[in-house]
Amino acid sequence: MPSSDAEAKLQELEKRLKAGWEKVHSLKESHLEAVREVVREQWAERQQQAAAKKDRAAPKQPKQDASKSQRKSRSQEHDEGHSH
Repeated sequence: MPSSDAEAKLQELEKRLKAGWEKVHSLKESHLEAVREVVREQWAERQQQAAAKKDRAAPKQPKQDASKSQRKSRSQEHDEGHSH
């Protein structure tokens, strides 16, 4: 069983390592806010692009000629009576 002196030293080392890690790898709130702002801007830009793309695509629906849509080709009429 380890001695209490060794355990105390290990606990002290653990505290120092954690403190050092937090100091080196700390995230500052100002840095996080800057990242959030960039993400918001990119999201808004992509939403605008998607909306613009949708608006451009909507009016381009071709109208079908009524006589063409009602007419069937001879092969379609012929195939309707047969099961394959």
